[in-house]
Amino acid sequence: EAAPQMAALRSGEIHFIDLCDVGGVEYWKTLNKTKGIKTIASPSGYTNVMRMRADMKPWDNPKVRQALKLCQNREKILALAYFGQGSIGHDTHIYPKAAAYCKKEIPAYDPGKAKALLAEAGYANGLKVTMSIPSDVSEIVRFAEILKEDAAPAGFDIQLETMPSSQYWEKWLEVPLGVTAWAHRNLDTQVFNQAYTVDEKGVPVAWNESRWIDEEFISLLNEANATLDVEARREIICKLEDIQMSRGSVGISYFAHGWYIVRDTVQDIEPDPVRAFIQPQMWLSA
Repeated sequence: EAAPQMAALRSGEIHFIDLCDVGGVEYWKTLNKTKGIKTIASPSGYTNVMRMRADMKPWDNPKVRQALKLCQNREKILALAYFGQGSIGHDTHIYPKAAAYCKKEIPAYDPGKAKALLAEAGYANGLKVTMSIPSDVSEIVRFAEILKEDAAPAGFDIQLETMPSSQYWEKWLEVPLGVTAWAHRNLDTQVFNQAYTVDEKGVPVAWNESRWIDEEFISLLNEANATLDVEARREIICKLEDIQMSRGSVGISYFAHGWYIVRDTVQDIEPDPVRAFIQPQMWLSA
């Protein structure tokens, strides 16, 4: 439980809190200005992915998917859902510090364009959808609340279906529209391989929760997997990002920082985006 952990850190009973398995934003919010405590930020690939089942109506229409993505007011979402402690995303699942990341222009919040796309897709009178979210992950709940409000002018009526994480993870692969927390991955193509491709039989891989299949994307991903040179791989990833941004199945508003939260007597601790607490050089001052 967070409260006794933070109390123990304040009192000096413990020296650090291991946040490897949690986002950490509540700890940061409470402790970042506390005397005697250091909060050490690390940019990471941890993100909450809004994903749409591309094999189910209405999400099988790329115009509907694009319309909902345009309803993300990204700076507002990062500020209100995660206290501004992260980097803005642009609907492609590769974080800005990845080796072969390709920088893109951040899509603007544009409910007018989103409304026009909905009309083109056959929903001129708007669209009512249900978004399933884990109720005990505060940043996901806040994201969903903000999106619901900001998507209304575009014609989206988003009903929020909340449930405990334990229940969400029982059905996360099945819900038509959901928000799933994804952890950091070290290799720039790793999540693409885990979540946006197919197996040798052409069936979506186990964690392809959106069931998105794009032959051009898969072909380029196979090419990227076989390219060792970072700059050459970046050229391919630029194309992968373009495809995912234009016709992909996910909205990614931001990538969240991780933290080590420690007493100020802890020295030489290095931030790590993986959030694995491996600190062979760490030591304690008097």
